[in-house]
Amino acid sequence: LGDVYKRQDMQEDASVEFLSQEDGKERPGASYFFQYLPYIFLCMMLVSLSMVLMKFNKKDIDARNRCSAMSFTRRNMQMILGSVGIMIVEYAFFMIVAGIMYPDYMGSIRGLLSALNALVYMLVCLGIAFFVSRLAHDDGELNMVANVIGLAFSFLGGAFIPLEIMGDGIKQVSKFIPSYWYEVSNNAIWKLESLSDAGDIYRNMLVTGAFAVAVMAAAMVMNRLKARTD
Repeated sequence: LGDVYKRQDMQEDASVEFLSQEDGKERPGASYFFQYLPYIFLCMMLVSLSMVLMKFNKKDIDARNRCSAMSFTRRNMQMILGSVGIMIVEYAFFMIVAGIMYPDYMGSIRGLLSALNALVYMLVCLGIAFFVSRLAHDDGELNMVANVIGLAFSFLGGAFIPLEIMGDGIKQVSKFIPSYWYEVSNNAIWKLESLSDAGDIYRNMLVTGAFAVAVMAAAMVMNRLKARTD
C-alpha cells in the first residue's frame, strides 16, 4: 500500500514560483567572487597597511620624524600617497585574478561596474586601515581588530549571509555599514540589462564613497589628536 501512495505522489506535478523575475536568472560565478571581496580587502589592508603604519607611529620613530624639517601636513601626505600605492597594487592583483578567471564577465559593462564598485570599497578599507593603525598598540591587537571588523562587516553587510534572508531590523542596522551598500550594488550589477538601469548602483557607490571620506577624515583627526597628546 505504501508503494502505491509513493507512486501516486511521484506522479504529482509541483509548480515553482520565483519571488521576482530576476530570481530565475543564473547568477554568474564572478558575482560570488566580488561578493566575498569586502572581507578579503578589509582584512588584507588592516594586516598589511596598518602593520606598516604602526611602525611609523611608534614613539621613537614618530619623535624622529617630528624633528625633521618636513612639515606635519607634508609628512601625512606622503604617508597617504604611499598607502594609496599599496592599495592600488593589492586591488590590481585581485582584478587581474578576476580577469583570468572570468574574462567574458570582466570584459563586459557588468565587469567594469563590479571593478569600480570594488575600488570604491577599497577606499573605505584604506580609511579604516589608517584609523586602526592609530588605535592598535601591537600586532596582537591589530589581528584581533582585523578579525572583529572584518567578520562584523561581512556578516551584517551581506557578504557571508545573503541580504535576501535578513530580517528588516537587521537590514536597518546594516545600512550604517559600508559593506551593505557594496553588496546591494553587487547584487544589482549581475542583473543589469543596460546602463540606463544603473542609477541605483551609482547612488550606492556614492554612499560607499561617502563612508570612505568620513572614515578618512576621522583617521586624520585621530592622527592630529595623537600627535598633540603623545
